[in-house]
Amino acid sequence: MSYHKIELFGHIVYSPDLSYDDLLAREEAAKAIVQTTLENVGGDFIHFEALGDALRFQCVLPEKQDAVFHNICDKLAPHVKNGLDARLLLVDKDLDTLYYYSITGGHWQEATVGLPPSGYLAPHGGNK
Repeated sequence: MSYHKIELFGHIVYSPDLSYDDLLAREEAAKAIVQTTLENVGGDFIHFEALGDALRFQCVLPEKQDAVFHNICDKLAPHVKNGLDARLLLVDKDLDTLYYYSITGGHWQEATVGLPPSGYLAPHGGNK
């Protein structure tokens, strides 16, 4: 039985300036590079959802490793430019950390958010 520590959610947005034919071609190319990139880092259960002006994708990854996350961005970034922007959200299934990556113009940036352990938030609403 396989164990997957990370859920990855991706979103590629196409510029409204792209023609319909160009958009379709870019979408097919994006799917191919995303599929290959995620498979090469151990991604499993890869799923795509085309939305017309955007492409959503998701998968699971076996481990929480910054080097793997950066490798994904390094592989995708050269293809995310000239009318494409992308965002990735990686969620640690233990809900310890959220990883956010923005890819545009062939470059990427990252932000991480550490989540507090349960029970340490100020109570709000609910039953008292």
